[in-house]
Amino acid sequence: MMASMTSSRRARALRLVGGVLVVLVLQPARLAAKELPKPQLLSDLCPSAAIASLQQQQADGDGVFVVQREVDRLVLFVNPDGGGGCAVATGINVLQCLRAIAGEEPLANPHQALLKLLSDQPQLLEGRVTNEGLTELIGRCQEWLPDRGVDVSVLVGSHSPLGAGYERWDAAGPKLAVKPRELTLLTYEVRTEAGKVLGRHFVVLRRVVGNKIDVLDPFRPHKDSSYVLEYQEDPKGGPTRVYLLRPVGVPVTTDIYELDTLFRVTVNAEQSGNVTLRPTAAAIEHVKSQIDKTDRLLKGTDDFLNPRRWRKETAAFGLPGLDLPPACGGSGWSARQVLDIFRHAGRYNLNFRDVVGGAHSRPLLNSDDPAVLEVVRQVARGDGYVAILLTEPSAGSDLKALATEAVKVDGGYRITGEKRYNARLAQASHMLVFAQVPEDPPGWLTAFLLPSDAQGVAIKTLEAHGLAGNSYGGAVFDGVFVSEAMRIGDQGDGSKLFFEHFPYWRLMQVAAAIGTGEKALEKMAARIATREAFGAPIGRFTHLQQALGQSTTELRMAYALACDAADQLDRGDYRGARAMISGLKAEGVEAALRAADAAMRAHGGMGYSDEVDLGDRVRDLMGLRIADGTTDVMRMDVVRQAYGEEFWEMAIEND
Repeated sequence: MMASMTSSRRARALRLVGGVLVVLVLQPARLAAKELPKPQLLSDLCPSAAIASLQQQQADGDGVFVVQREVDRLVLFVNPDGGGGCAVATGINVLQCLRAIAGEEPLANPHQALLKLLSDQPQLLEGRVTNEGLTELIGRCQEWLPDRGVDVSVLVGSHSPLGAGYERWDAAGPKLAVKPRELTLLTYEVRTEAGKVLGRHFVVLRRVVGNKIDVLDPFRPHKDSSYVLEYQEDPKGGPTRVYLLRPVGVPVTTDIYELDTLFRVTVNAEQSGNVTLRPTAAAIEHVKSQIDKTDRLLKGTDDFLNPRRWRKETAAFGLPGLDLPPACGGSGWSARQVLDIFRHAGRYNLNFRDVVGGAHSRPLLNSDDPAVLEVVRQVARGDGYVAILLTEPSAGSDLKALATEAVKVDGGYRITGEKRYNARLAQASHMLVFAQVPEDPPGWLTAFLLPSDAQGVAIKTLEAHGLAGNSYGGAVFDGVFVSEAMRIGDQGDGSKLFFEHFPYWRLMQVAAAIGTGEKALEKMAARIATREAFGAPIGRFTHLQQALGQSTTELRMAYALACDAADQLDRGDYRGARAMISGLKAEGVEAALRAADAAMRAHGGMGYSDEVDLGDRVRDLMGLRIADGTTDVMRMDVVRQAYGEEFWEMAIEND
């Protein structure tokens, strides 16, 4: 039975398990949920970040994992030859990771779950857990996964003595990868140089970079353990054998670690009651903290403003796929949840609005072609980026005036025309091009996906007054062939795709602009509080406080409206949200520009120098008042949506 918990420095939990009185030493903070800090979880589908978040909690002393040595004592007490409690500790730690992936908070006291499992499976105390035993242990963990099931698949090496009845990996060896909604457990055999087998060790795969892996080890679950994989041909002609080597700089060991078995544990995609997964508030904070770390990593390097480097670097915690569906490797976050991430990214640099989420790959989800959807997966992995090409030298907001044509030919179309004033073409792996099919009514555009290096495409470069680290220019299409499979949606659906995509995209740009303006105001507040003129801080001048107060209020109001608009998009009310989003694209960006301009002027000559980034903020915000819908056109669209189509018709009437 469980003894009552005391308020002493360390409490003891006692339970009779398999005829043995089990004593576990627990930290009291794990016993009262009200004392627990808010957990940091990255919900659904991003195992690397979910594990990293739990590791941070463990390092902070929150006790979300079971440490192997806590179980070793039990196993060795019951069976001195049992080897240890590695498998049992890993099983509980897998449970915590699965809960994080499924959007649940970690168990406040994982040791209680441990005692329950040991009571149900007393044979675990014998140690030497088999593949069947671990599979059963993971299956029993489903008790703590509300409305969720897990599937476990097992892949073993040909040399494994525990591989009977299981699928064995092929001649090339196993391919290790971290996938959405899936945990991979690795077991490796430990033996001496003389060949004596010491046992098996169980770890959870967190990250794969080339042939280097980072794992969650129950021996020290508060941080990564790293190995370098070495693939060797089997001297007996069997499948490739895989060894885990210590990386350079880590003390070497004379023992040999050979990969033995892979357990792939997948969280089922469906929940009862049509409940959708969603990240917790702490999950959002975790992503923001990872953005902070990436900023520190790249600051001062040539790649600081490179969107492709940012996307590749941040793929480990799921940033490029936050708003993409799980089927394409994303996390499926809602507009409301992603909004805060765009705002946070904008605090560092407005151009980081293009490193969050799927961006212009999102319209590709209207295709069911595998090759198109593979491009979306590339974006989610940080390996791809899609530029969008609509504006032309003589047409922008007037879609009926677009002159680029897509002429139907056998097997597809040939695109001829020119696009202009497009950002990040040089960084893009693919382009989403809007063109007019001649036989369709004017303005009934069709969208096509092309690789950026497609034959017949010539990229032109222009210099921009901003967009540091990003390209700017256009593209000329000279009879470029695109297959019918690369058409996104039906012929003539391009305008519909545009008006479905751009409200979402404009809203996210506004969120980034708000973050850019808010950070500028923080710099302004710090400046006027410390900069002295005529013997006292300049913050005493009320005209500076007036600007600071006005801009602070304007940006907070804009963000409140942005949250409302995001909620409307999440409900599928794109038409209802359009007027608000158009208004925000106009007034939110203008408010951010006023804030950055006030901050720059408050810094005097420094504000116009590269000692601070305020001039860059002003310049980039001036670009955004034009990009993705100019301020003036957006204001007209507010009137159109709020007061009637006749106002728009009146404005464009040419008689």
